[in-house]
Amino acid sequence: MIDSGASYHMIPHREWFCEYEIFYGEDVLLRDDLPTRIVGRGKIRVILQDGRNKTLPRVLHIPSLAGNLTYVSKMGDEGVQIAFMKDT
Repeated sequence: MIDSGASYHMIPHREWFCEYEIFYGEDVLLRDDLPTRIVGRGKIRVILQDGRNKTLPRVLHIPSLAGNLTYVSKMGDEGVQIAFMKDT
C-alpha cells in the first residue's frame, strides 16, 4: 500500500530484507493510534514496473502489519518517479 502519511517504509516480511539488523525498543503508531513494535530494520530490493531493481533503505520490520506500507515521499527521495493516475 502506498501511504503519503507514513514516516517510513514498513513491511511484515523478514525474508524480503537483503540487509537486516535487529532493532528492539521502539514502537510506531499506526492509523488506529495503537503502538506497534518494530523488531528490525534494513534494506529491501524491489522490482519496479519498468523492470528496474531498486534498493530501499531504512525499511522497518513490523511483523504484526497486515500488509506493506510504502512511504511515497521516501520513494521520491530515492529517485523513483511517482505518478498517480485514475486507475493506477
